[in-house]
Amino acid sequence: MRLEGWSGVPNPFTFKRVSPSDDPAEVGPTGLDRLIRTREIRSTQPTFGGVPVFALPGSLDKVQVLQSNHPEIVVDTGIAVSTFPLEGDAHLPHTFQGDFEIFCHHQNRSGGKLHQGLVLANPGNTPVTVRVGTSASTNTAEGWWTDNPLFKVLKGWMSHITSGPGDRTASDMLRGHREVKAQTVTIPPGQTIVLHSKSFGVLNELTSQFRLNSDGPVHAAVVMDRQTVTPERAVQMLLEGKRLHRTGNDPDARPETYGRAAGVQEGARWLGTLSNGADTSAYTLGAEPSERAFLIDGVKFNSVGTGQNQAAPMLKRYPSAATHSHGNYGVEYTLDLPLRNGSGSAQNVQLFMDSPTSGGNNLYRVFRGTFAIETRQGNEWKTQFVHVSQEPGGKGKIPLHEVKIPPGGVQDLRVRLVYPADATPPQLLRIKTTPAA
Repeated sequence: MRLEGWSGVPNPFTFKRVSPSDDPAEVGPTGLDRLIRTREIRSTQPTFGGVPVFALPGSLDKVQVLQSNHPEIVVDTGIAVSTFPLEGDAHLPHTFQGDFEIFCHHQNRSGGKLHQGLVLANPGNTPVTVRVGTSASTNTAEGWWTDNPLFKVLKGWMSHITSGPGDRTASDMLRGHREVKAQTVTIPPGQTIVLHSKSFGVLNELTSQFRLNSDGPVHAAVVMDRQTVTPERAVQMLLEGKRLHRTGNDPDARPETYGRAAGVQEGARWLGTLSNGADTSAYTLGAEPSERAFLIDGVKFNSVGTGQNQAAPMLKRYPSAATHSHGNYGVEYTLDLPLRNGSGSAQNVQLFMDSPTSGGNNLYRVFRGTFAIETRQGNEWKTQFVHVSQEPGGKGKIPLHEVKIPPGGVQDLRVRLVYPADATPPQLLRIKTTPAA
């Protein structure tokens, strides 16, 4: 479906050409940032539960994300994040073009219903077409918390049982959901539109993620209001330039502490191939039992000894926001696992997830999320969805997936995960191989 002239209004302000040097708040990957993201050389092999842990092969892509999670707790109305080229501290002038994403995660403690508006503007003199890909938006009324210590690994139809808006939104993104039915939106020259407006009640959360592609430059913003956000109201709020008030739950980020992210993030997907030897194109199975784990969403202060920080850098941010997107909320991990049985006997392969995070108790969940396990069958891929809920320090006992590979056999697997909001990194993807009985 194609919608022309998507209920926009003329921009009552003059756009200027935005370049990186125009923005004093811009923070790019400095030498220190690059050092933080580089795997440190260790003299000993890190382990968790006796299993060796390795840095995750691959890297983040360069797709930009408008990230809105600072403040996470919303107590009034105003601008959550804006890349419009306007005066004031509420704006981080920037344009998106080509593939880009919008990710928002907020809690409503404002005392009344809030409406979140995702706003786009065309600063040019020709129409811009925005293609809307996979998208999802879930509030607490749609994504109830269903934490249950017994629901550790759920497969089949039970994999749809999610817990909380962050979990539900990530699962929908993994499954290819479309929150906005329009496949393309045309923004006339010099106009502002509201791509999406959604409400969430008091003490509710709202998590939204949109994958977009623009054939021309666009500005983007996220605003919060008491009513459905219209283009006219969005423009008024952007001109007023009032940013959301921060509470003590969203303190200034400092280098030695974590902080929440708001601004322009670089990196939407992590692509890598898991291997266990000199041949980085294959995971080779031997005759002896073996087990190793790979770091998922490693962060600066918890890399399980690998020294690998996978957090996406913020290209532009508010001075009080984090320099990196700690937690990588909304980042999709796509990990190829090309299994090759080099032994003379059949081998069983099992995949597990672990959460090497301390604190809390067995009732507290540090991770609630869905994995897609894809198996190549000829020229096609068969997908199985698995929902996982895990406590701090948990070591998975129920496999996410298992497969038997005959002598000399080959089996290509692919593991995908959209890292959910409200999860606490890091996690481990553990691969265990044993001779088949």
